[in-house]
Amino acid sequence: MDLLSSIELPYWLMIAGAALIAMGSLGLVFRRSTQAAGDPDPVPTVSRPEGQQ
Repeated sequence: MDLLSSIELPYWLMIAGAALIAMGSLGLVFRRSTQAAGDPDPVPTVSRPEGQQ
């Protein structure tokens, strides 16, 4: 417990910032995976009329 008491404020801020970045990244990954599972065609295709290229 003495180690935690000896950490100064700037280091606590860096640790908190790194934790927030890690949680945000995990949240993005989780949201994308659930969004991809629910949407079978994530990229809509545009159909062209016949005769046009």
